[in-house]
Amino acid sequence: MTRANSGRGRVWLGVALWAALGAAQAAAAEDPTAKAVDAILATYDRKDAPAVSVSVYRDGAMIYSRALGMANLEYGQPATAQTVFDVASVSKEFTAYAIALLERDGKVDAGADIHRYLPELPDYGHPLTVADLIHHTGGLRDTNILLDLAQRDSSARLTQAQMVRLIARQTSLRYVPGAEFSYSNTDYILLAEIVRRVSGQSLRAFTEARIFRPLGMTHTYFRDDVTAVVPGAASPYAPTIGAGWRRWIYNVEYLGSTGLETTSEDLLKWIGYLDRPPQGDESLVAKITAPAKLSTGAPVNYGYGLWRQRYAGRDAISHTGAIAGYRALIVWLPKEHFGLAVTSNMPIDVGTPAERIIDAYLGKPPADPADAAAKHKEDAAPITPDAEVLKGLAGRYVPEGIWSVDLVAADGKLYWASSTQPKTPVTLRERDLFTRGQGDGMRWFRFVRDPKGAVIGFEALTDVGGQSLGGLFRRAPVYAAPPQALTELEGDYYSREVDATYTFTVKDGRLVARSLWSNNEAHLYPVMRDRFDTDVIGLGVLQVERDRAHRVIGLRIVGGGLSGMRLVRTAGAGR
Repeated sequence: MTRANSGRGRVWLGVALWAALGAAQAAAAEDPTAKAVDAILATYDRKDAPAVSVSVYRDGAMIYSRALGMANLEYGQPATAQTVFDVASVSKEFTAYAIALLERDGKVDAGADIHRYLPELPDYGHPLTVADLIHHTGGLRDTNILLDLAQRDSSARLTQAQMVRLIARQTSLRYVPGAEFSYSNTDYILLAEIVRRVSGQSLRAFTEARIFRPLGMTHTYFRDDVTAVVPGAASPYAPTIGAGWRRWIYNVEYLGSTGLETTSEDLLKWIGYLDRPPQGDESLVAKITAPAKLSTGAPVNYGYGLWRQRYAGRDAISHTGAIAGYRALIVWLPKEHFGLAVTSNMPIDVGTPAERIIDAYLGKPPADPADAAAKHKEDAAPITPDAEVLKGLAGRYVPEGIWSVDLVAADGKLYWASSTQPKTPVTLRERDLFTRGQGDGMRWFRFVRDPKGAVIGFEALTDVGGQSLGGLFRRAPVYAAPPQALTELEGDYYSREVDATYTFTVKDGRLVARSLWSNNEAHLYPVMRDRFDTDVIGLGVLQVERDRAHRVIGLRIVGGGLSGMRLVRTAGAGR
């Protein structure tokens, strides 16, 4: 592949991939691997369901590309290689690359405090740098959770300016910048705003001129106007109960954390650039794909919108995306010079077919003898406990900072139940370990006992070697709140940080809450005196605040992504 230091040379990278595609498609008819991939994707080849688009890269060429299903169900429009999908958080790597280009231009300093570029943000009491945003180490609260508390979702027309004002209302951080890692969409909305202010162009205009046009990504752009007509764009859908589909209303206009519209084929041009950067860009690609460190020296395997982790048993650079009915995945395997992109307009697991496709082309990877997680799992075989053992483990477990858990013994099994998740079975294992499925993965835990052998709690573990993630789910008696403990909380509570008021009432013996914009009531579950779990992610876990006369003056969020936020009881609240 031709390499050049000019923008013209980088256009050639994309053109070369397109040229290779024609030959690849011609050969695919006789390629047994391509036929195997067709078989993996066959379940999506339907005229009554939304679409999936998959493109595969290897050694500088696009070797497979196929779109299946429907881009638009209302009009019976099939998906094609040119169908445009929203790729949600896959957007982040392009936002970050725009920042990297401005760094190279000398217009952005990643080590500078963000107030240099965003002076309207409050003083957090600690320096917060652009690099903290890039690596998710700043401690800013996630906008998705803020919107959940405000009861706004993707059906509302949410603009970039609104989101920046919302972020500017947050008066504190979750932790000292650089001390911890926590994925936050807020970081990349602010990075997009920095691009706009420093470059004098919108994120859409800057990325089209500096990234997408040079790479030949002709079907890629940041969507900054939901009213614009986009020929060939896929509409998002969600499954209905039983069978069929419903439209998913999606009106988001804020950018940086999301908002990129593209095709799976265009994404391969980006993979091709990372895999074979033009002369002069090698150091830039090395920079955006390098790991970082916390202030403690612990590694951070995220930066510039890219995860550095194992995928399908191999070292990978990757990112997923999910918003409304859209799903996306981009994976680059540097050692194998291989990559793929998956896009969809329905909420499916895109990871499972992607792993199968990787295995189809590269074969299953050999087991890594140094993989401590594999050893750990082999040494922790499942056990079948008797009724007395289950009874001894069942009960309530209360952690710091997140929702409590009830372990429930029933039908000869142990189940995990909490206010925000459906009841799911757990698997008891040797050495006081147990596991539960969560999403498309498995989570590991270990019971903790006192010197006499009694269970006093459990702790969450990493998948590697069974190391503790810190924090104890401490065993606690089940609390039955007296009626007065509920009725005294009735009234209105206001959060300035999201400009929302919640009204708390007792209904059928249960405490519920609703804001003006709520479609459903939030339910509060008493955990102990003056502490409640909720089934709303934004409200999280609530602690009652009282004055010296023990009168209720407000609620403080002590668990979930908005810990530290307060809802102040307003004048005229009901009693």
